[in-house]
Amino acid sequence: LPTGEVGISGAPNTALSMLFALSKPLGIPSGTDATRALSNTYGSIHYNATNQRVEVIGASKGYYQMIASYVSITLTVGTAAGTGATAAPENATETHGGIRLDTGTSPTAGTLFTVNFNTMVSPTIVLFAKNASAAQQAANIYVATTSPTQITIACISALPASTIFRWSFRLDG
Repeated sequence: LPTGEVGISGAPNTALSMLFALSKPLGIPSGTDATRALSNTYGSIHYNATNQRVEVIGASKGYYQMIASYVSITLTVGTAAGTGATAAPENATETHGGIRLDTGTSPTAGTLFTVNFNTMVSPTIVLFAKNASAAQQAANIYVATTSPTQITIACISALPASTIFRWSFRLDG
């Protein structure tokens, strides 16, 4: 097959590319952190092999935004979840999935768990209750801290002991 650049409504631009093949998925450029375009007159999309993410950058923007990820998050259980508590991701990537928290004995107010992920510019999380226990605590749960690699979830008052809490989440950043 021939290779090269093709211009549609204009001359070819070597800074942009797109791959097409019959009866196959649309291919997008793939590279690493080192091959990202740092200044861009056009918006662009690419697969970042370093972080296993699909990322976009807007025209004249200084950072990439993740739109899909194939990297799993990890969770660190906090002391407020109680003695013997566990926290586990459920089919969770850096963009979405589930979180299960099993409280232990003697929970307290404070940090319940920390969501750990690869670096993001400005991470945000939205939690959706997946069971009645989580729904009953909606006004009690909040985002305590954020950093480029973590979001900490806490509670205002202690959760019930020995209880399963399940949330779906959407993570952006």
